[in-house]
Amino acid sequence: MSSIKKLLMQHSNLRTKRLTLRPVLLEDFNSMYSYSSDPENTKYLDTFSSEEVFLEVMANFWIGDPIGKYAIVLNDNKAMIGTIEVHLNEKNKSAEIGYIIDKHYWGNGYLPEAYLEIMDVAFEKLNLVRIYSMTDSLNVNSRRVLDKLGLKLEGVLQGDRYVDGIYYGDTAIYGMTKQLYNKNDVLKNNG
Repeated sequence: MSSIKKLLMQHSNLRTKRLTLRPVLLEDFNSMYSYSSDPENTKYLDTFSSEEVFLEVMANFWIGDPIGKYAIVLNDNKAMIGTIEVHLNEKNKSAEIGYIIDKHYWGNGYLPEAYLEIMDVAFEKLNLVRIYSMTDSLNVNSRRVLDKLGLKLEGVLQGDRYVDGIYYGDTAIYGMTKQLYNKNDVLKNNG
């Protein structure tokens, strides 16, 4: 196992003012399946044909390979409201950050709070030089979050979005370098 992945493994449980980021557990199935099967939540993502298919994905992807994959849990009532994940590219000292939040919790600043914590780990603990996220170019809410976090639009991949095998649109890529992160005191102090 690489040293960066080992460092990430050491940060498998994180806590912010309102959130706990922890590995996904089997007990999260109902919450995850509920928001992952809601068309409004997954408008720009692949969907799952059944609970069985989702359980298999959960077992293999989330629980079977947990490093860098987090359930987003509210501290006050322990509700599991989404996930955020870190996909390392160790050769380039970078990572893609992916996320989803249940629509019932949109607009409360939970995703930026979770993302800022992950960004801090990426730059301060893992010493990565770049993080980025990709979103459908039509996903205004996701783009707004990335803008709010200070990530810069780096480009748009034309015609590469396929959801459930159907052409959907373009992918917007947002990124941030460690250099830009270090210049932004608001981000370094978690907002």
